[in-house]
Amino acid sequence: MTGLEKIIASILEEARMEAQACIEEAKVEAERILAEENAKSYALCAKTTESAKQQVIDIERACASAVQLSRRKGLLEEKQALLTQTLEQALERLYAMPEDVYFGLLVKMTAAFAEPGEGELLLNERDLSRLPKDFEKSVNMALKENCKLRLSEQARPMEGGIVLKYGDVEQNCSFRAIFTSRLDEMSDRARGILFS
Repeated sequence: MTGLEKIIASILEEARMEAQACIEEAKVEAERILAEENAKSYALCAKTTESAKQQVIDIERACASAVQLSRRKGLLEEKQALLTQTLEQALERLYAMPEDVYFGLLVKMTAAFAEPGEGELLLNERDLSRLPKDFEKSVNMALKENCKLRLSEQARPMEGGIVLKYGDVEQNCSFRAIFTSRLDEMSDRARGILFS
């Protein structure tokens, strides 16, 4: 081997060794980067898993809350339906009372709601058609002093009860109007009875 060949062989050997060292260094760096990225990936996976678990817990809580709310709403609707049904049945019982009891109640209502002065007493068509004798007289005898009512022949479109008219002013004392005005009070009483 000549001197030039020895120099070239030495340079090549040195280059090969440097290349080998670079390759080894690159492998070490690649393994370090790979280990670093794997650690980041595992951390991200753990964080994502934990976040997903928390989301599942939150969704389960929201669902449970929605179910409870729906249950309470359904129960409230059922209670309201029962209360409405009870109030309607009470109205029906009023309308179905025996005539003497029914008209006695109308006399008491008229006495309770009448105002001083002269006025008119209006009934529905059904009540006008089955009016007991001397009803107007019975009403006026039950009234306070300075109160006088004339029974109107004009029927009012209502289910039952009375309307008192003083000039242009009317006082609706139909059973439904009284029930509606006292709905909260009657609902509270009915709730106490039905749901105690």
